[in-house]
Amino acid sequence: MKNAAGETIYIGKAKSLVRRLTWYFRPHYKLDTRIAHMLSETVDFDVFLAESETEALLLENNLVKALRPRFNFKLKDDKSYPCICIKSERFPRLTAARYRESGASQGELYGPYPDAAAVRNALKLLHELLPLRTCNLTLPPRRTVSPCLRHQLGTCGAPCAGRQSEEEYMELIEQARHYLRGRFTALLPFLREQMTAAAAALRYERAAALRRHIETLTKLSEKQKAAVMAAVAPAPEAGHDRQPDLDVLGVAIFGPLSCLLQIEVRQGVIAGRTSHFYEIDSSPAFHDGLTADKLISEFIGRHYAPARSIGLLLPKVIQDRSAIEAAAAQAGLHVTIPTRGDNWRLVKMAMENARLALMEHMELPAVRRELHQRGLAELQRLLGLGLDRVASGRIDGDGGDSGVGGTDRMSEKGGSPEAGPHLRLEVYTLIAAGSTALTGAMIVHQDGDIYPGACRHLRLKTALPSGMPPEPEEAMAASMKEAIEEFITRRFALAEKERKKHNSASAGTAAGGRDKYRWTPIPDCILIIGEGRTLPAPNPSPPRQASATIDHLTAELVRAAVQTLNNLGYKVPVIGVGSLDSLYMPSGSSGSTGPSGHAVPSGSTGPVAAPAGGTLLVLPPHSFLWPLLFGLAGEMKRFNTAYRHGLWKRRRR
Repeated sequence: MKNAAGETIYIGKAKSLVRRLTWYFRPHYKLDTRIAHMLSETVDFDVFLAESETEALLLENNLVKALRPRFNFKLKDDKSYPCICIKSERFPRLTAARYRESGASQGELYGPYPDAAAVRNALKLLHELLPLRTCNLTLPPRRTVSPCLRHQLGTCGAPCAGRQSEEEYMELIEQARHYLRGRFTALLPFLREQMTAAAAALRYERAAALRRHIETLTKLSEKQKAAVMAAVAPAPEAGHDRQPDLDVLGVAIFGPLSCLLQIEVRQGVIAGRTSHFYEIDSSPAFHDGLTADKLISEFIGRHYAPARSIGLLLPKVIQDRSAIEAAAAQAGLHVTIPTRGDNWRLVKMAMENARLALMEHMELPAVRRELHQRGLAELQRLLGLGLDRVASGRIDGDGGDSGVGGTDRMSEKGGSPEAGPHLRLEVYTLIAAGSTALTGAMIVHQDGDIYPGACRHLRLKTALPSGMPPEPEEAMAASMKEAIEEFITRRFALAEKERKKHNSASAGTAAGGRDKYRWTPIPDCILIIGEGRTLPAPNPSPPRQASATIDHLTAELVRAAVQTLNNLGYKVPVIGVGSLDSLYMPSGSSGSTGPSGHAVPSGSTGPVAAPAGGTLLVLPPHSFLWPLLFGLAGEMKRFNTAYRHGLWKRRRR
């Protein structure tokens, strides 16, 4: 949580952020004074996505100690989470330790672990797997000693008595490192050899125990994972007293927007993160398109001073590594692109957090409105609609908008033609409300934002086919086409009914305010999205245009909608959303004059012929229609999910 000055005032963790934040902001009869004061100062949130609950716990500890937020009272002391230490001695021991900045000189620290019990369990398993010593004798001893009882039990090689060489012992330590770093597959061959040797020596109990350990390690997953906080510590005489600083960069790109997220790793601990957002028009370097290579090169040139001793971990989506290395060489940076191990996990975390940060940035009201306005302007050029265009009415002139839609909508929010295009988009889809029941859903996007008061669901009389007909796909398509025809017919019939009702009422039909009219405004454009359409999230590279397709059922629904509108006498363009990078306009739709009649956005691959007639418009990788369509599809999904939950609750009563 951050205050108005941008300072971090509280750091917390949650398995479900929705539940945690809902608890903070729901009405309470009595709040703790500290929490009430904290909420009164909170103006913004930063979210850091971790891979597991354990990593979230450890990340909270590191950030609280580094930033020391005002309203955190735990984890501010000098204590830390426990680690496993491999001592710096001739025959190293494995012991429990606490991580401190000066503790790296004691040996190699692995962890941290969530609690001391986890450290004890890990040490117990390691001593069962590997015959390592646990005594605190100084080796080699000054005089001959006798082996202890652990040697008789087979859990120690007795290096104190000279029965185990230093080379053999260091091989066991290397196997322990594999385990502590999570490389369990490297430990399995050694354990299989030990199991075979024990069975050959007729030590069947030991062989059975090793077999159980092998099965456990084979099935072991993220539950036992522990990130390496401090790798092999440099010797004091080498002149190093701390771990090198690292910056981990993650990239996410979606349409015209991109996010470069920087995670700072200081002395082996994540110290914080910073998000940098770019737009395709923000720099001349991006005019030819946003790519991960350009983003990272631009970031290195702007944010890193020359001769700074720091390492950079970059994602493997980099295409032109030479350009980035040249920019990094001028700043004195060392570039690494990891493909596995702990550094790779850090890069993976940075990529996922960059994607999340970009999605959060796109949901900011000001950013979302700006993106949608520019997307509408692009759609306006695509359809050839002018700013002064009156919303489409009936072809025969009967039943216009009656002062409710059209150019009058420009003033409903106090807007002006210069403020951006004032189009009314209606998005239709059909959802299953049971085994055979169908419901038509409509959301309205007006004046650059969603208009919740006009979003509607209509229960349809048309039902899905029951049983197993001889041709289920054709029967399903026929039912869906009949359902979309019923939905559009009822929607425009309700508009006619509402218009006549308000025309026969008192004078000044538009004086009742915006919320008085639910159906009367006729849309400037209709989008049809198939149910269950999944849209891609932000990714590190621009989308490939070759994947643009339109599924058969959505194309059939769009053509049925166009035919229904023509039969009703309305002239409204209808567009089907394909794989998000394509828009389908059937032949005969308003504004569709064939492949040569479309005003294609600059940078697009142009319209291509679609099956069964019509045009499939392929969007350019950085089109502003991407965030517009993504927002509409996400709102439709939320709208339908809330409707299904309402049906489920009513059925349980």
